[in-house]
Amino acid sequence: MKKLILSLMAIAMIVGFSNKVEAQVTLTGNNAGAELVQVLTIVNTTPLHFGTIGITSGTAGNVVMTTGGVRTADAATTTLVNTGTQRTVALFTLSGTPSDNYTIALPSTIALITDGGATADKQITVGTMTVKEGAQAEEVWAASIQGTLSEAGVATFLVGGTIPFASDQVIGVYAGTYDVTVDYE
Repeated sequence: MKKLILSLMAIAMIVGFSNKVEAQVTLTGNNAGAELVQVLTIVNTTPLHFGTIGITSGTAGNVVMTTGGVRTADAATTTLVNTGTQRTVALFTLSGTPSDNYTIALPSTIALITDGGATADKQITVGTMTVKEGAQAEEVWAASIQGTLSEAGVATFLVGGTIPFASDQVIGVYAGTYDVTVDYE
């Protein structure tokens, strides 16, 4: 009798599992997709360089480089020297998928150092970054802007900023690096 009960239970289990397998459903025609874009490339054609600046010891000031390449000083004791190191506004060239929109993100500051830069008098922090996308009429004081690649998939933008110096700033050549991020919108 035990064998009969066990056999009936085994048959009931097989029938029960068979019913569940027969209840499976297949849904067809589901959607999938992808969008391919050309990889964005960016080249820094010219660096941001404030040129040669003559300062009077004991006097603080600022020098501004606009995206139009105009350099101005706000201290009467600051001389903008037109010889020596070439002054340039940063020029970037961007390539990607034609007519696509993009966003440019700039750092809020750039650290320039001289002779080790371990102390405040050996470091200058470029701030008030400005950017002008090639198609814009005016520069903007912003950490990021948006633009559209041309029909050829190219765009240019310019970067300027303000370089402050302290009254006890060490005389020397200051240099640093910074990151610019560009991404599709």
